[in-house]
Amino acid sequence: MRVTSNTGSGRRNAVMLVERSAFTRRLIRSLLKELGIDNIIEAANATAAEQMLKLHPVDAILLDWSQPEIENARMLARLRRADNPKTAMTPVIITSTRVDLELLERAANLNASSVLVKPFSRTVLRSHLLAALGDLDAQVPETPLPGIAQDDTPALPDVVPPPAPRQAALEDSEIF
Repeated sequence: MRVTSNTGSGRRNAVMLVERSAFTRRLIRSLLKELGIDNIIEAANATAAEQMLKLHPVDAILLDWSQPEIENARMLARLRRADNPKTAMTPVIITSTRVDLELLERAANLNASSVLVKPFSRTVLRSHLLAALGDLDAQVPETPLPGIAQDDTPALPDVVPPPAPRQAALEDSEIF
């Protein structure tokens, strides 16, 4: 189940993983590898990630929002303002164990691609990457991988997309 770019180059997608917890980085790296993404650049914080991005361009960024929020918000704002159009347009998927309206609004205002609620499954991660990177050459396997627990908890949705950025203030008459 190799995930490759659909640009025709056959180049595998490069993904940056910004996550402070080494344990969680290892788990997410394992999920990415199961999806066929072998080019994974890891950083424990936003400062290290920004330095690595100067040397290693990536196709998508998984950004842990549980780190100091100000640091990550500033990193994302700097990426969006960057002189390099590739960096300014790089899809950023925010990951967080806690999602609220404030996070969703901030993510939308900073043009994050999506918000991914932890813990998440391989299938949910794949769907976010597909949405961020476009059509990929991989198919979701119908058979489960050995030793991997399958998702059978339908209680809450795994994905909460950020709201669309506001264009103008709403009038009271538009709200009701």
